[in-house]
Amino acid sequence: MKRKFLIDVDTGVDDAQALMLALSRPDVDVVGITCVSGNVDVDQVCTNTFKVLATCRRLDVSWWCVCCLFTLRH
Repeated sequence: MKRKFLIDVDTGVDDAQALMLALSRPDVDVVGITCVSGNVDVDQVCTNTFKVLATCRRLDVSWWCVCCLFTLRH
């Protein structure tokens, strides 16, 4: 039975490698990917994630760009 994964990434080199590994495993079902800013802004993260999915020929996997806005109160 496949294990289902929802993967949260800020796709740089390390997350790209992790995604490629997860997408290639026969015992893993990547049900979705959430993209958040990290070392680069969220737009670049989404571009990188799309490129990984295209390279792996897995454009069937759902992915979302997530932007978190919040305020801090003192």
